Amino acid sequence: MNQDKDITYQYKFDELRLAITHPHSLKIAYVLVEGSSDERLFRKLFNSDYCKVEWVPGGNPKLELCVNDLLPFHNLIFGIRDADFINLNKIDYTKQNIFLTDLHDIEMSMIAENEVFSAVLHEYLPILPKNKHQEVRNDVFKILEKLSLLKWLNDIEFLELPFEFGFQDLISINNMEIEFEKYITRLNSELKKVGKQPIELSFEKLENLKKSKPDIFQLTNGHDFLKTLSEFLRKRGNAKDLKYDDLASNFRINYSISHFNRTQLYNKIKEWEVSNSCVLFIHFK
Repeated sequence: MNQDKDITYQYKFDELRLAITHPHSLKIAYVLVEGSSDERLFRKLFNSDYCKVEWVPGGNPKLELCVNDLLPFHNLIFGIRDADFINLNKIDYTKQNIFLTDLHDIEMSMIAENEVFSAVLHEYLPILPKNKHQEVRNDVFKILEKLSLLKWLNDIEFLELPFEFGFQDLISINNMEIEFEKYITRLNSELKKVGKQPIELSFEKLENLKKSKPDIFQLTNGHDFLKTLSEFLRKRGNAKDLKYDDLASNFRINYSISHFNRTQLYNKIKEWEVSNSCVLFIHFK
């Protein structure tokens, strides 16, 4: 299928509808995901002889819409979407044929695997003892804490803040933080560009959210974590020219079906596989 990242949702929907209604797709399961990186990961986890993994442009809403609108044409179709703050907010999610990641997103599921995390650190921080790897992960969480809490507050209060701009240049590795006042200034500048009023951030609200002691793996965005870790490794490791995409690729390479098998996501998809009498995974004897 077309892999152009600039394709529209409608183009992708029409392409998928044409594919699933072809006679050759009768017993083929279609797994729809949010992005091209998810597509690359899940293609190695599912049995490609019986599954097609495809990404749908437009984020979670379009993924959910696509699955819903294609189900009348093909019953062997489901989507995998990032949980984001759904688990943290204890929301009862019931979208048909949509499965949530165990943690904030699939990137965070990879980061949470000690074996995977250590394999990556061995590549870029070879002199650091393995028993110190957890400290690095905690340091990155600490750097991102305020930003992650702000994103949670944005979700709770429907603030619709624009987080698309970068923050890596505001990371202070020595102080283990993002220069948050500068970040808010940048955020307000982005709001003005789209004709919205600047925010007057309540640090008390962030502190109250922090006091609730949220699960850090549910709170933190995996993409933010990898961006911050890449900056950390550029400053502290032997990876002066390390790019985000290369680091993300390294995590996907080290994450295997044996790790995925331990997730609730795998168990739910496995149940779906059995109930629909289809083949999704490679079964080893």
